[in-house]
Amino acid sequence: MGEVVSRGQALEITARVGTQVNWEGIDGDKLQSEVISLSPDEFGRRFTAFLKNGCRIIMGAVRTIATVPFNPKKFIGEGWDVWRGPSDGDGLSGEEDEDKRSLAIQEIDPSRIIFETCLKRAEKSIIGEEKIKRLKKMANKIRLGANVFLAFWKDYQENGENSILEWLHQTQGITFIDFPGTILRYPSGSRSVLCLYRGGRGEWSWGFSWLDSDWYSGYPSALANLFVSPPYLGEEFCFNSCPLQPPSILPISAIFSESEIYFLLSSDFVSQRIRKKTFIVSVFLMASFR
Repeated sequence: MGEVVSRGQALEITARVGTQVNWEGIDGDKLQSEVISLSPDEFGRRFTAFLKNGCRIIMGAVRTIATVPFNPKKFIGEGWDVWRGPSDGDGLSGEEDEDKRSLAIQEIDPSRIIFETCLKRAEKSIIGEEKIKRLKKMANKIRLGANVFLAFWKDYQENGENSILEWLHQTQGITFIDFPGTILRYPSGSRSVLCLYRGGRGEWSWGFSWLDSDWYSGYPSALANLFVSPPYLGEEFCFNSCPLQPPSILPISAIFSESEIYFLLSSDFVSQRIRKKTFIVSVFLMASFR
């Protein structure tokens, strides 16, 4: 165990709870009956466990899923492909615009995924292309791509209510994820990334987030932290993350109102190690499924 929490740190947490929790999104009656009514000892025990886990909720056992190779032509149709070359080119020649680190991932634990909007202070939206530029500057972040998208989609088709997507919705309020690690080329030359979104009837669908469109706070991208061990540890890598809780949202083509990210606070923890250049993203939180 490290240093004992200082008075200043304790006061900062108190201030954050008071000012950064989305109180308007919490049911007052439920808060009164299920939280405020707790005995001092029980409240202290629960909140202490919450803080010890980096303000993450833990429910049930961890379940990871294998990533799935993605072929645009087979999954979407003829004419679709991974974008090649610079963003201002025609997308037909050059290096494929993919995060190769995502392609190397063989198994993923969704509870370690980071949800990033890239919005700066006072920004309400961002053009998709600008967001991709900002994401690419985050050298320690893996932009999760189409292989992770397809793993999530197949898992949902097979498991429905017990899927990873439903777990993310139930435990973190997630209703939208895009996968910026693979930039796609539409047959006419437009650029987009794949996304998954939850409709009003509770069903998940897949679609595209167009990079020439405005993206708001409800459009988080899926990332994973990358930590490369010191040279003396050899070919060894660790992935870690500090997940944020994104708000409710509709697909990009829909009309929507801007929302706020709910979560109070998060901090990084190193996950399991991977040797022999086998990349495995894993994450803390894994909950019981409905």
